[in-house]
Amino acid sequence: MVRRQSFELDSESHPLAPAINAFNRGNGWYRAILGQPDRGDWIGLADLSANVADIDRRITQLEAAYGGHAGYAAASLIQQVAHPLVSLTAWCSLLGPVIPDISPSSVWLRQHPQGLFDRMAISGELATVASGEEAATTTGRMTVASLSPLIDSIRTARKVGLAGLWHGVSDLISRTFIGAASTLGSVETGVSAAEAILTRAPDVIRITPRWHVDPATGMWFSLRSVCCLAYTGTFGLYCDTCPLLDDEEITSRLAANQAGAL
Repeated sequence: MVRRQSFELDSESHPLAPAINAFNRGNGWYRAILGQPDRGDWIGLADLSANVADIDRRITQLEAAYGGHAGYAAASLIQQVAHPLVSLTAWCSLLGPVIPDISPSSVWLRQHPQGLFDRMAISGELATVASGEEAATTTGRMTVASLSPLIDSIRTARKVGLAGLWHGVSDLISRTFIGAASTLGSVETGVSAAEAILTRAPDVIRITPRWHVDPATGMWFSLRSVCCLAYTGTFGLYCDTCPLLDDEEITSRLAANQAGAL
């Protein structure tokens, strides 16, 4: 059972407890729980994905908040939904061997008053998978199946680029897996896992990830495969690993940020 205030699971009582506890410690204000919640402020991923009018409203709100191209707002909505799914999957994959059977009907999101989602509930069955190729293939397949209805509805609401939306998910997988693995002290494990998933995934997210290792700190970074269009927004800024920047500029930016963080 979940203690609703702490969101900590008894590690003796549920096989997903280590992964969910690690997710909750590593995602700031975002939290994951087990079990289907009362509706209230919660919305099922299946319901969200099926409501084109609501998706159009959400994109309009993001356009008003961030400015820029409609594709930027659409990509931001995808990231809001995909981030907790991918992050929890990363922790489950790295800590294994049990992962939740994620699908639109098994995922619930809670609406924060400020407009973002701040809680995710998983109510599906569990799947035990072997390490290696089987786990990677299963993770990629489930990710695409979970997000396909939402992306289809976004494309109905707004005529934005399909490849850009899906490759944003690919990039999210890369940076999320190395982020989770770095807290375990083995970033190379996250790199290997992300590469295994993305090179075996369904075509829409299949890429070969690109990495950068900071020579001064040894920190790993995932280089984006597609521009998220943030530069079209209110602040007109490029992400530090934007593919529209040349490699020298990316390296310079990352080095400067690391130096400033020390």
